[in-house]
Amino acid sequence: MLINKSSKINIPNLFILIGLLISIFVSIQITLNFDEHYVRSDGSVAHKIIKSGIKEYWLSADKFKKDLDKDKNFFEAGGPLSMDYLYPKLIGIYYKIINKEIIGLDNKFLTNNYKFGIPIIQSIIYFLCLFFFYQKITNKFSKHIVNATIFFLAFEPTLISYNSFYSTESLYLSIMLVLFILFIDEPKKNFQYFLIGLILGLSYMQRNVSILLFLPIILYLFIFNKNKAIFQSFLVLAGYSLILLFIGLNEYKKTNLFYFTPPSQGDAHWHYVAHKLDAKKNKLSLNESLQKKNEELKLWIQENNINLNNLKDQRKVISYKKKYFLKTFNENKLEYIKLHLYKTIQFSIINFSYSYNHVNLDKSLERWWETDQYKKFFKIQVFYSVIIYFVCFLGFVEMFKSSKDNRKLSIFIILIPLYFAAILGWTGISRYNVPNLIFLSVYFGFGLNFILINLKKLIK
Repeated sequence: MLINKSSKINIPNLFILIGLLISIFVSIQITLNFDEHYVRSDGSVAHKIIKSGIKEYWLSADKFKKDLDKDKNFFEAGGPLSMDYLYPKLIGIYYKIINKEIIGLDNKFLTNNYKFGIPIIQSIIYFLCLFFFYQKITNKFSKHIVNATIFFLAFEPTLISYNSFYSTESLYLSIMLVLFILFIDEPKKNFQYFLIGLILGLSYMQRNVSILLFLPIILYLFIFNKNKAIFQSFLVLAGYSLILLFIGLNEYKKTNLFYFTPPSQGDAHWHYVAHKLDAKKNKLSLNESLQKKNEELKLWIQENNINLNNLKDQRKVISYKKKYFLKTFNENKLEYIKLHLYKTIQFSIINFSYSYNHVNLDKSLERWWETDQYKKFFKIQVFYSVIIYFVCFLGFVEMFKSSKDNRKLSIFIILIPLYFAAILGWTGISRYNVPNLIFLSVYFGFGLNFILINLKKLIK
């Protein structure tokens, strides 16, 4: 694998191997150093790794694993869909295979229970997908562009940070690589478009942000394939719908309700944005607007006899929150656009210190994002992001000019980051920007190659 026919070192394969070893090493070090509990500033006890959003996945995984231990089958095990579908089940299956528990009798996450296997498996999957990605692009671009692209995907610190950590991003990045592979050369057979739909469905199972990821793909097909795009889009949607049907039937089997979206899919805008828009419109403080929003929800629950322990009623609450936000949005479109654009700038910052911040920051502190510990990396991240985006911009220009095929691929590449920015830019959370790095890697390869060529000319 590492030596080509002329007995010279295969540089991209070497990058992939070294990147894998680094990712595994970092995974083990994080686990050895932070697989423990600590007392937070508010007096509560938390696990240094399994906390915040990660905690919810591991709680779901524990429920799923315990149900498997009770001889429930895959479809019956676990609670109702509360977050993303796939990740908790993978964690639960891992612990079922190694025959270890996730949570102890004291209801705390167990330590020293081989949890490092999770990021190691993630890393292996990612770098295996990266190897296939390299095989796909090796005859597509020049040797130097390929080298630069694989170097970026193997060693970019943000990608290493997520691949070696306990979050949903790593497996999602792997799925994005597979999706990218399918578009490096334009699909020519109908079954390939159905396969793309299945991959989209798999990506939704891992991260629900993929709920509308078919839109940029269908747009791309209509831009370049014209009349053929109708049937191709149908095949994409057919494959995607098959996965959603699977999730829906799985939930129906457990709850007698057919649905495939977790609660967070429906109430995020209500929770984080609605009161901010109302505050602007009604000239209230954020606290006053938040209190007003919560009081209206409480009154609606009372008037409609909602039982918050009933799943059917819980979905009614989600529907109420969706309608509430849409009404607020329609009354405050300009304010929402301004908020979205401002937050998208924050979203776009490439946060290479995610895992460090996660295990070291105490988020029970009030305004923890203003602590010196958090702020010390921020300026570096902004500077780093500007450099990466500048190189990618040069790469986009070079790629667009280079050939007709590359021009088409460059359009596909840019549609995906635009989708993620449109869907999640409003959150301002840089973690959600990470999948864009997979697609921007080719721009980076073209851009770095352009810079090196011109540096050589200057030196000469």
